[in-house]
Amino acid sequence: MGLAVAAVGAVIGLLALVGIVAPFRTLEWMHSIGMPARYHLAIALLLGLGILLLVAAPDCRTPKIARLLGGVALASGLSLGVMGAPRYDRLVDWWLDRAALVASLGFAAAAVLGCFLVYTGW
Repeated sequence: MGLAVAAVGAVIGLLALVGIVAPFRTLEWMHSIGMPARYHLAIALLLGLGILLLVAAPDCRTPKIARLLGGVALASGLSLGVMGAPRYDRLVDWWLDRAALVASLGFAAAAVLGCFLVYTGW
């Protein structure tokens, strides 16, 4: 299970690096995903990541942090479900309208998360 965490971390890290290198193109791609699909995809990814981290935590190098991140991802996915699609859409549109520097900082944070997941799962 630890290798699954590392694989997910590698995907997150690579996507984040693409976002850092080409923020406008990445933001355009994110914006091109339709609203209902974007909302359901975000919930599914957060819930999946949370469950994966909680289940794989004993096999990770840092099980306490893996459990913490899994709990945060699970709570975030559940919160999105409670938030509802219209509010989520406004939040995403607000984030997509930010300057490239702000978006690059978000992608940098995702890259750090991806690198940490690779480290802890390997």
